[in-house]
Amino acid sequence: MFDIDTNSDARSRALFRRSALFAAVLATTAGSVSAEEDSRLIEEVLVSASKRTETLQDTAIAITVIPGDVLEQTHAVDLFDMQSLVPSFRARPSSRAGAAIMTIRGFTSASAAGSESSIGMFVDGVYRPRSQSQVMDLPRLERIEVLAGPQSTLFGKNASAGVISLVTKAPTQEFDAKIEATVGNYDHRQVKAYVSGGVSDTVALSLSGSSYTRDGYTKSLTGLQDLNDKDRWNLRGQALWQPTDDISIRVVADYGEIDEVCCSASAVEVGVTGAIIESLGGQTLDPERAFDYESYLNHDQLNKIDDGGISIHADFAFDGFVLTSITAYRENNVEGDGDIDYTSVDIGRGLTYQNSEMFTQELRLTSTGDSRLQWMAGAYYFREDIELGGITEYGVDLRDYMFTLSRGALGALEAITGYAPGTFFAPGLEVESASKLENEAYSFFGTADFDITDKLTASAGINYTKDEKEVTVGQVKNEDVFSALDLGEVLGGAFAPFAPFQFRPPQLGLPNSVESNETSDDDTTWMVRLAYSVNDNISIYGRAATGFKASSWDLGGSNPLRADADAIAAAGLETPNQQYGARFSDPESSLVYEFGLKAFYDNFFVTLAVFDQQIEDFQTRGFDGVRFISTNAGEVEVKGVEFDLNYVPTESWLFRFAGTYLDPEYVDYQNAPPSFGDTTPIDRSGTTPGGIAEWSLVGSATYNFSVGANANGFVRADYVYEEETEINDSFPGVMRELGTFNASAGIDFSNGFSASLWGRNLNEDEYFHTAFAGVAQPGTVNSWPSQPRTYGVTLAYRFQ
Repeated sequence: MFDIDTNSDARSRALFRRSALFAAVLATTAGSVSAEEDSRLIEEVLVSASKRTETLQDTAIAITVIPGDVLEQTHAVDLFDMQSLVPSFRARPSSRAGAAIMTIRGFTSASAAGSESSIGMFVDGVYRPRSQSQVMDLPRLERIEVLAGPQSTLFGKNASAGVISLVTKAPTQEFDAKIEATVGNYDHRQVKAYVSGGVSDTVALSLSGSSYTRDGYTKSLTGLQDLNDKDRWNLRGQALWQPTDDISIRVVADYGEIDEVCCSASAVEVGVTGAIIESLGGQTLDPERAFDYESYLNHDQLNKIDDGGISIHADFAFDGFVLTSITAYRENNVEGDGDIDYTSVDIGRGLTYQNSEMFTQELRLTSTGDSRLQWMAGAYYFREDIELGGITEYGVDLRDYMFTLSRGALGALEAITGYAPGTFFAPGLEVESASKLENEAYSFFGTADFDITDKLTASAGINYTKDEKEVTVGQVKNEDVFSALDLGEVLGGAFAPFAPFQFRPPQLGLPNSVESNETSDDDTTWMVRLAYSVNDNISIYGRAATGFKASSWDLGGSNPLRADADAIAAAGLETPNQQYGARFSDPESSLVYEFGLKAFYDNFFVTLAVFDQQIEDFQTRGFDGVRFISTNAGEVEVKGVEFDLNYVPTESWLFRFAGTYLDPEYVDYQNAPPSFGDTTPIDRSGTTPGGIAEWSLVGSATYNFSVGANANGFVRADYVYEEETEINDSFPGVMRELGTFNASAGIDFSNGFSASLWGRNLNEDEYFHTAFAGVAQPGTVNSWPSQPRTYGVTLAYRFQ
């Protein structure tokens, strides 16, 4: 890792000024260079972020493009690998596969079932809210476009913090087929294949698939399965029908499965409960061995996902415009069984399921031709139905654990309340919940670009979104009689300190006669922009834009608002030991001011964006070791700079240096969840949010070479750095810092064969992704550790 004094604001500001000045000088001092088309060493990059195919230079949007060949060279296999390619993007694991938590410019998108994402993910124009983990397995990925900031006027699904758009290759009339196999450490086995070609003059088909298995790198010390393995496969079939030059219809069907054990935890701190676990003959995670990748779980885990869908993308060209229709249906089913405490004693387990069905329809009109006015207008419909639930099952060691923790006081409480000995925390007790969500939304959106002069273009966009949600929340069964006690009433509240051990109190379900189980939100968002071409090489733009995210429901252990307590009591709805909290988070709205510069020359290009992005009523979600807590932060603001410099001094060399500087602040957050170990909400207004590094940098060097007349090769190295920062708000003092080195090398032969070597985290960089309270273990802090060094070799053959 870099040795940087993170306490020196002056040094950080100086580094920032030097980096920004360096990019600006390169962009302006080369203004006299003549860029002859045949002398360009940097290929033109095409993007479709604006719903038109444009060059990256002409797209006045803060966007990072990752070509498919770069993904292949770096052997990026999931969203976490994208962090070494896009400095403004971060991803971290959750308690299961398929639930990656994404961040763009410091704004994190929640992964809960009742919450839509602040960061929209699209694959070939189709919104993907539930299948983030599978998208990187696509064998014919053409490019990934990462758009920062709200994009409501371009995408029907309102993305308040950004968009990740994956574009795959359509079927081709020309025959094209490839098969590749990869082997690596941890018994890495991966096979990808595709075939594409025309079956008539107007119809082309393609079929692709992949299979990926790898042993877990976290070893079980209790004789169970290893964790953090890979076991997934997918198939994708496409048909492209082009009966005339004016009609194109593309049908895509895909299906994939994941059956993996994810994710292993490590300990950052162990509270007093660690000694109790050891006294019961158990073992707990050791903070001194956080990166030894060891597991003490007491039963095997289950994490299964199946995901599939079909989409129809149709384009009809008319005189002056194109009509586009994208129709999609998807299903996503998740099943899990987890050891919730990460120790070898049997405290409990959690069994979960989540099934969702989604239908989307987008209609869009896009102007064509060379007129001064270009426009796009669209309508979007979204429908998703989710069923989810779970069972918390108390383990055989929970009673002894809780009685030791309470120093026997719970036994006295059984006698005082008249329960038979052995009632509280009896082995096998179950609490079962079941919930449903019906989400229906529609929007109308559009943009217009007007060329005021040959160099100056004014743009404006608008989006109206209506979002309606209806939920059903309830407990099917609750056998935890201890959690049903009102401890404040027993012996004058003498047992109130044991309230935190009431893990699953009875829950008042929805709908009921007092609370509404519906939300109906709508908002109009907009964008205005001016773009100016300084010359053939340099363009600048300035824009202001807004975004919107509808209400998010807590579909787990949610409880009514305290303000509804009197009405609930009057209606006779109070459950034993009635709890209060929050059912949902209010809508959030975003606003960004942004200035950008793009300079493209023969042998280098640089993009630069300076921004001030704010989100009001920012939706947040925390975990206190027993239950999740949903809140709204009044206002979060992130000011920053993004830059991306690519330099090609010769045909053989490509250098890239990109980075993000972020200056975040909770402008208003008066009722924030308490820090770890406290119980009283606090005012975080004016403080710096945790988990957002001030500096994030990526650098890479690629050397291309020829071996005779029949082979071309490459050698590539990249480094990702993230400045040390507190890992999140709840755990002050728990730090995170990245400094990861990756490398690869390969050779392609003219006969179709190719081979490559790759390695990720070759320097064995160790860092924590996040931190969370240990389940039912006061004082214990757990985390997800970084992945260890992985490496392998890939062999491929492309049929000719």
